[in-house]
Amino acid sequence: MKYSTINIQGNLLSEEILQKVETGEAQGQRATDFGFDPDTNLRSEIEYAWSRIKLDWKHFYAKSQNLPASDPYGTTLTRRWMVQFFSSLGFELTGQTSNLQGGNNQGYSISHTAANLDHMPVHIVGFNEPGHPEKNTLDVRTSGGTSRLSPHATVQEYLNVTDHPFGIATNGFYLRLLRDSGRLIKLTYVEFDLKRLLDEDKYSEFTLLYRLLHASRFASRKAEASQCLLEKYYQDSIESGNRIREKLSLAVRESLLALGKGFLQHEHNTALRQKIQSGELSAKNYYHQLLRLVYRLLFLMVIEERDLVYDPEDTSEATRRLKKIYLQYYSITRLRKLSTIRFVHEQQFNDLWQGLLQTFQLFKEKGKGLKLGISPLDGELFSDQALSDLEQCLISNKLLLECIRNMNEFEDEKRNRVTISYRALDVEELGSVYEGLLDLHPVIENIEAANAEMIGFTFYQGTDRKITGSYYTRPELVSELIKSALIPVIEERLRAQAGNREAQAQALLQLKVCDAAAGSGHMLLAAARTIAWYLARVKSGEENPAPSLYRSCLRDVIQHCIYGVDLNPYAVELCKLALWIEGHNSGKPLSFLNHRICNGNSLLGVTDLSVLKKGIPDNAYESVDGDDKKVCKQLKNANKQFHNTKQLSLDFDLTETTSTGTITNSYKELETIGQDDVEGVRRIKDKFEKLRKDPGWYNKWQACNLWTAAFFWHYTEENRMAAPTSDRLYRFLDHPAAA
Repeated sequence: MKYSTINIQGNLLSEEILQKVETGEAQGQRATDFGFDPDTNLRSEIEYAWSRIKLDWKHFYAKSQNLPASDPYGTTLTRRWMVQFFSSLGFELTGQTSNLQGGNNQGYSISHTAANLDHMPVHIVGFNEPGHPEKNTLDVRTSGGTSRLSPHATVQEYLNVTDHPFGIATNGFYLRLLRDSGRLIKLTYVEFDLKRLLDEDKYSEFTLLYRLLHASRFASRKAEASQCLLEKYYQDSIESGNRIREKLSLAVRESLLALGKGFLQHEHNTALRQKIQSGELSAKNYYHQLLRLVYRLLFLMVIEERDLVYDPEDTSEATRRLKKIYLQYYSITRLRKLSTIRFVHEQQFNDLWQGLLQTFQLFKEKGKGLKLGISPLDGELFSDQALSDLEQCLISNKLLLECIRNMNEFEDEKRNRVTISYRALDVEELGSVYEGLLDLHPVIENIEAANAEMIGFTFYQGTDRKITGSYYTRPELVSELIKSALIPVIEERLRAQAGNREAQAQALLQLKVCDAAAGSGHMLLAAARTIAWYLARVKSGEENPAPSLYRSCLRDVIQHCIYGVDLNPYAVELCKLALWIEGHNSGKPLSFLNHRICNGNSLLGVTDLSVLKKGIPDNAYESVDGDDKKVCKQLKNANKQFHNTKQLSLDFDLTETTSTGTITNSYKELETIGQDDVEGVRRIKDKFEKLRKDPGWYNKWQACNLWTAAFFWHYTEENRMAAPTSDRLYRFLDHPAAA
């Protein structure tokens, strides 16, 4: 993000919109739109406000260093300074001597309202909290007051229960713009760091603040709220997000095509071409590696922009130095900058790819990144097997930068290049990528060509999406599901353990949410965020928990509460990627999710092992299109005869036992293994794979597959001998090793 004093939480406004506001390209940026005369020089007005506010800040800050006993929280001092500040922005603030009443008959202790904006709430509080000197006072309840909520939560809840669409909360050092957000699940605001902005003379960012928060941006009457400029900026941000979704899907497709062709055509990659020619590496598996490469790039772009490669709370000089080295020499951010320089694209060298492979090594389990203070991510995405063939190949700087540029920028309606902000990217937007990839089938053309430049890589459009019933879930539907199905359960669990925060936290982590058609994880992400938000509030005792605690809780929730199944293997990969991105905590490895997010068909199969004792039903052999009716009839008669003559005394072990206990208990043991380091992730992975190979589990799973396959077998004379039958099922159950 280009702004150093602005923090956007919850995508209230997009960075693209902020840039347009700053440059005056956005709607409502003429002098008359601010209430000035047509011949007024708007820049001069902003400069005058800047100089006045700078003087007021110096006076305020000097006094803030030595608070009198009569003002221990700095409340009086802050309100004096901020009333002057808002006056420079066209606000007419009125102090409130009694609580404001919400539509829920609750009273809200809000310090001021704007008389010229239909009494819009502007809550000004002190900057000093003796009980929590390290915390932002906007996020904690005042120890000396009687408010049940933090200042931020007070304004947010007031907006949610009144007709006011916008409000402001500030403590003189930080200023937050809030919007009515219905039921609050995560923090949503735009925050300005006033101290840094003024101390470091960030005039350009003050210009943005002025153009964004001037009183003329808000509605003078609540009834006109939908027409105010801020609401239009908010709606434009939503449309901007929609454009990014569309462009990102196209960008990933173009990047995959460029990479797919580039690796195949490079003169060095003879071994890759030979593996494909021999059939050792299929087009599908080659495509899978390309996808994982793009997913790695996406993951690193997001955590770099969100400042999560290193602990964001570690501000030591040593960490700053290591971070600088990483950003200058190893980061994807460096490649993104290079991708915008045209002459670099003409280079046919391979050094950028080789450098990128070194970047990947920093995040692998061997710990090469430890010298730079980077803890290994490892996991499925950064394993040695993920790109086993591609990492032995070369690709030109030109093609690699073409791929990076596709993922870094898009062209807007005015043909301007707009940089994609991965910091503000909602992980759900990966769903648009999922939607675009579902029907793509990779095709490698002319692999036998003597001239490698004749080899092609392309896609053909399939029908997987229609066949598997895979569609992108609309956010509105997800939101309604969370509100109607999940939140009531959460609140009931919390009420049952009222007064015991430790028990409440445990009750939340025992919740299980499963999406039987998970897709890219849209619903699972929303569920995880919701549970994590409540969990962080329970753990902190605050209405607005710190982002670091929320991220930690989100990781815990993903590891304990979230399950998903999807028939499309690419969707499963994307779902895991989304959960890895959303649950990432700096210094922690990628969670093992294979036992939680699975490829499978949630509509078909055996749900009760006892059905195996009854054998395969006769109706499994009813003929359908493509079957040989004669073969079906013969198999059906044979199956009936077997049922009539089978030995009822056969005693199959159909309990859920394994060599180490029950299947259920074995899975529960996975929950007890911590995943805070690579060793923990490896332990849970090894235990899961051992469980999958255990005869007690594996044989029953195969028996269930045999039973289910009977309903989908293609019954012809050619494959009659291999057809699933009750006789074969019983023989397998009796002697699995001999079957």
